[in-house]
Formats: sequence, C-alpha cells, structure tokens
Amino acid sequence: MATWAQFAAAEPELAVYGRELLREEQGYAFLATVSPGGAPRVHPVVPFVADGTLLVSIAVNSPKTRDLRAEPRYMLHATMGDNDTEFAVRGCAREIFDDTGTKWLRAHRELNVIDIPLETVLFALEIDRVDAAIWDDGPPHRQTWRAPNG
Repeated sequence: MATWAQFAAAEPELAVYGRELLREEQGYAFLATVSPGGAPRVHPVVPFVADGTLLVSIAVNSPKTRDLRAEPRYMLHATMGDNDTEFAVRGCAREIFDDTGTKWLRAHRELNVIDIPLETVLFALEIDRVDAAIWDDGPPHRQTWRAPNG
C-alpha cells in the first residue's frame, strides 16, 4: 500500500489529474465498500488530502463506517470529468484514532477544504492501485499505477 504522496511522487501527472477530478467543485466522489453480507455498497463522499494522505471523514453511525471497520477494502471513484474522463483509487482504509493527529490533519487539508465536524470518523485511504481513462478522439487512453508492494 502507498500514501497519496508516494503515488504522486511516482506518477506526478496522474496525481494532478486525479486531484482535479476529486475536487469538491467537480462533485462528490463515490466510495465503494463491502457490506457485512459481502455485497458491494456505494456512498457519496468528499475526499481530501492532508500531509500527503488521501482521507475521508464519515459520520460515526454511517453504514460506510461500519463497512470499513469490518472490511477495510474500498474503491473511490471520482465523478466523470470533461469528455467522460475517469479516475479511481482502490486499496484499504485505515481508521485514524489519534485525536492530536486527527486535529492536525483537519487543519492541514490541501484538497477540498471542507468543514469536517469533530464527531466524525477519519479514514486514511491507503492506495494499492490507481486507474484513469482519458477520452480523446478515438478509444480511451487508460493508465494504471500499482503500489510497489501491491
């Protein structure tokens, strides 16, 4: 697994592209989780980046929180950009329990500086794979990045 910073260092152009599609102005992103019964579930979220980490803040009693605590695998898909461009990240979510670290991360957001209530749960989205599709004239140009240990 890798952090957003590690991904961005390895694929800077793809990371810039992803940040643009994950911006709040682009619309919500969609977080896929695995429900307790094993079925996929999709939720709208606004991800953010702080200290080189991709994060989501989720309500304590949300099905998303329960899903990620039981089964940390996720997929995050940005809403489609111009010309149906796509950007998706997958990996495992890690809950952040440290209050000091949580407050610092909330104060140092680099992407989507949204109001995040303190009573929410913060998950770091560790990255195993990134997929993108850019549609120009003709077939899409697809790009995949995998974490070195993935």
